[in-house]
Amino acid sequence: WGCLPKSVGLLLMAALAAMGACVGSLAATRTQECLGASTKTMLIASLLVCMSVPVYGMLGFVSDRIGFREGWEVVLFAGVYGLGLGPVLGFSRTLFGMLLPPGRESLYFSLYQITDKGSGMLGPLVVSGVTQITGSMRLAYIYSLLFIGIPACVLLRLDCERGHAARHHRSELTEPDGVQNSAAELDSTVALC
Repeated sequence: WGCLPKSVGLLLMAALAAMGACVGSLAATRTQECLGASTKTMLIASLLVCMSVPVYGMLGFVSDRIGFREGWEVVLFAGVYGLGLGPVLGFSRTLFGMLLPPGRESLYFSLYQITDKGSGMLGPLVVSGVTQITGSMRLAYIYSLLFIGIPACVLLRLDCERGHAARHHRSELTEPDGVQNSAAELDSTVALC
């Protein structure tokens, strides 16, 4: 950890990750407004920022100088990870909500929370297992990269317009007669996706 005691470094990591998440969320929202980017595009960009952390860690396979060799690198990248994580949390929930069947939001968001908490337990479990088996935490960066990169690739294939159309079609089937969303309202929602 260099000149820092380990406890101070851990405290700095937690603080920088939280501050990075706040700054990242604000900056990503502003960027989305300025560029007119879709929620899907912003989510993929945020995942790419998060992917920079395991990629940097994997540089330790080929370098003796960088790739989380020093404590200051870990502290610095906690902030970088926060910059990506804050927008990922916000944009993923937004995109998920825009594609849900009307009237079933609580059901699907409950499932979302369960899987979110499950992955929060599974990740550290896999990382500790890989570390115990191999004796090196560096191989866990491959796992982290895959489980951030695979969703980004899946998102590239997501057709938001088709998903929204299916959502709208479902709402027409389930809404009472005479209650329909306006075309302008639908178009603005699709544009956000």
